[in-house]
Amino acid sequence: MKDENKLAQILKCCERIYGYDSDTTIRLRSQVLLRASYSYAARKYTKISYKKIGNLIKKDHATVMNYFKNTIQYHQEDGFTNKLKQIFIECEFILNTNTDEVLDHKLISYLSSRVSLLEYKNNKLKEMIFVDKIPKKSDDFIEEIRNLEPEVKREFKEYRWKPFKRLLETRVKH
Repeated sequence: MKDENKLAQILKCCERIYGYDSDTTIRLRSQVLLRASYSYAARKYTKISYKKIGNLIKKDHATVMNYFKNTIQYHQEDGFTNKLKQIFIECEFILNTNTDEVLDHKLISYLSSRVSLLEYKNNKLKEMIFVDKIPKKSDDFIEEIRNLEPEVKREFKEYRWKPFKRLLETRVKH
């Protein structure tokens, strides 16, 4: 796939995800984020100059460089990180196919949502594994004592509790 075609595919992908047309020069935050996402993805997936990347969205190279540089700040915006992930998934899928066909956006959206769901489930499983590694609470030994056999429990009460009772008696006297 030629570099110009790659840029066009990346831009279509960004427009589809954001739901806006990039031809406008409106300075709404959502439009800025669309152009920033495009600039970042274009630079990531191609080694095309900033000037050529900017030509497609009618911006100069300095603006594209600014978008690229400020991408870290944009991650604090609502939904920017998720949309950028979705763009990366779609771009990798589109740019790694040998055909110049535009994929059905419903299929791509479905696959992206599946990836997000699997990432969520993966994180939950990691949390569950982490929770199992946490040592038992100190209250659990009482439950262990309750579950002892009657003979062992009697022996425990007779020999293990005596030092503790003596300690309590000394505290009361003083």
